[in-house]
Amino acid sequence: VEITPGSMTMRLHRARGGHGSTREITVVRAMPGELCAVLWLTAWLRAANLTSGPIFRAVSRYGIVSADRLSIQTVRIVMRRAAVRAGISEINLCPDGLRQSAGTGA
Repeated sequence: VEITPGSMTMRLHRARGGHGSTREITVVRAMPGELCAVLWLTAWLRAANLTSGPIFRAVSRYGIVSADRLSIQTVRIVMRRAAVRAGISEINLCPDGLRQSAGTGA
């Protein structure tokens, strides 16, 4: 992740079948007062003291940040809980679809 005053650029690495590819996504900083992915991500990186490796990691009940990325099972649980809170049907929720949608919509 490269964060600038006006945006952030993420390099998404994908390994499938032994072949890796990289895709870049740039997200522009939102206006003040709006929800801003750049500000939230910057705050998380600082709070978790992350400088390399996976961005999204598990945090224990004691506040200890794992060195490993979130598992697909954990992402599925988080998505289901968020869907229930938002009143969205969880039938069609899939972590891969979330990743692809976020990458396409960013």
